[in-house]
Order: sequence, then C-alpha cells, then structure tokens
Amino acid sequence: RIFGNVAIGTKGALLDKTVVAFNLGVPEAPGAFKICYCQGEGCQSPLVRDLDFFQNPGTLTISGLAGSEVAHVCYIRSSCDIILQGNGLRNEDAIMLIPSTDQCGMGLQGIGMLFEGSGYVNARNDPTFIGTKVSTFDSGLETWKFPLGDATQVGRFRLCYCSQGRAKSGICDLRSDFAQSGGQVYVRGSSFTVDTRCNQGESCEITVRAHSFDTKDRITLFRNDAYCGTQDPNAVVGWMYPQMAQSIRADVVIEELVAAKYVIADVREPGTYRICYCAMVTGGAPCVDPE
Repeated sequence: RIFGNVAIGTKGALLDKTVVAFNLGVPEAPGAFKICYCQGEGCQSPLVRDLDFFQNPGTLTISGLAGSEVAHVCYIRSSCDIILQGNGLRNEDAIMLIPSTDQCGMGLQGIGMLFEGSGYVNARNDPTFIGTKVSTFDSGLETWKFPLGDATQVGRFRLCYCSQGRAKSGICDLRSDFAQSGGQVYVRGSSFTVDTRCNQGESCEITVRAHSFDTKDRITLFRNDAYCGTQDPNAVVGWMYPQMAQSIRADVVIEELVAAKYVIADVREPGTYRICYCAMVTGGAPCVDPE
C-alpha cells in the first residue's frame, strides 16, 4: 500500500488541477498490474481492509526483462537461440553482446560478429540482434526469441538489452542504449569433432578436446540419424547414462586446449552413434535432471 501526496498538475489535461501523486520507487520486476484505489481519511488507518480498495483507476505495466543474471548456454558450430522473458518488449528492441568484463551500457571494446545469424555490428564492433515474440502468459509476461545463428568461437559474453523507447536516437545502436542486463552467454563445446572406434562388450575411452571443461560436463550417445539436443526421447541410446569425465588435463597433442577423457564402461550394442556433449554452467539448465 502506498500513500500519495496532493499536488497541482503541471502539464497536459492535468494542468492546474488537483492531483494525487504516488511514488512507487524503483521497480524490481516487470509485469502488468491492476491499480486499486482507496479514497478517504480511513485509508490512512492501519485497520483499512483490502476490500476498501475497490476503485480501479487503471493498470500499470512495468516494461523490462524478467531475470538479469540468467545463464544462456550455446555450443560452437551450432545454432544459438536466446530466450528472454519480460513485459512491454517491442519488435524494435534489441540485444547486444559485449565482453563479460564490461557492464551493460558501458565499455569501449567490441567482440565482433562471432555468430553467423542476421544480426549487425555497430561502429564499435558490437554484435546486435532483434527478436520475435513467441508467446504471452495470462499475467502479461512475454516470451521472445533472439536467433543469433551458429556460434563460431567459444567464450563468455555479457548480454545487454535495449528498449527502443529509451534509446537516445530512437534506434537501438549505441552501447549506452543497451543498459539493461540480460545475463551471460556461454559458448562452449569441443574444438572439433572426433571419430572413435569401440568394441561391443568392452569399455571404450572417448577423448574430447576444448578450450575449457567443467567437472560436471557430460557426454551421451544419440542415434546417428538424430541431432544432438533434439527433444525426441527415442534419440537417446537407452543403455548409456550420461557420463562425466574421468580426467581433465592439458592436452599433450594440441597446445592451448584441454583434453577430457570419458569412459563408457560397457558398449552393449554395435552400431554408429552420435557423441553429444552438455556443458554445465552455473545458473544454466543442468545436464541431468536432479533426482
């Protein structure tokens, strides 16, 4: 409950009229809300009831993103879609990727176009992308998808959002326009594909090379005619549980890379399978659903 202050309107239709101004402070979350009003001195009493706020002078929409510290995980050589939720988002709004050490709306150095999507770079070499609305919940919360295209380089980047209505030139372009944080984008994955030969009934070692690994990263096997990441429950090979690496160490074959050794204890069925990798990132979706 918020108490107002009586004042005199200073512009528009409220000029020189008596108004009541309510200061809500700094919004902490986006959303669409119904405003309920209580009139009279009794509204100041601690005993005032919720049902006394029966007048509806309108609605309040707080625009912006829901969740500013979300971890978005993408994989090199694979298509990357950023899913964001919020209220009051527009087709003219945009996202930008900047170095993870910079803060949104600040910094000078751009990272260049590291994705093969339909985005563009501004004068500072900042990659920028626009999205499309996917759905809207009854609460007014919207879901938007920003397709970045295939990632061409691993790394960690800060995701910043621009609301077109607040952009200085009316167009989302300058680094300072992208002042709202949308989380971090992690591009992970093996530096190149690997072909491994195993024998049925025996254990099998698979070595994956990348710039970095987490001890909770996992691999599993998919049918060769399925794609890694597919939602088809029949794509996963049923006799193999997603495995964590038995060892992670500096690669002795290729400098600047790390080698992770995964072991399949028992290859039960012959065939050709696709090796699929999941990166564990704090704040992101787990590789295996918690039991």
